[in-house]
Amino acid sequence: MRYWNKIKSKGGKDPNLEGFSEWDKPDCEQSRNMLDDFKDRISGTKTAIDCGGGNGRVSKSVLCPKFAAVDLVEHSNLIEDAKKNVPKVKNFYKSSLQQFEFTRNYDCIWV
Repeated sequence: MRYWNKIKSKGGKDPNLEGFSEWDKPDCEQSRNMLDDFKDRISGTKTAIDCGGGNGRVSKSVLCPKFAAVDLVEHSNLIEDAKKNVPKVKNFYKSSLQQFEFTRNYDCIWV
């Protein structure tokens, strides 16, 4: 946890990518393609949750365009960046995944 709370101080658009921000666009494109490939296995496009959502990069570029409502779980202070970067996220939960308790069902759980 200390590592992720310090990562923001390194700066950069995508701290999750450790300075490889040029990977952002192809990574998100492939992730959207993967969701398209699995659409017949996903129960719908109403809700998704981004587990370990960091600064909201995946929520913003992958999940929000595909799902009507997106929630985000993140244990570090990067959640504050996510709140600024992705206003379309419905609920932000500051929690580790080990301690997070799901209170609803989701069509997609992104880990």
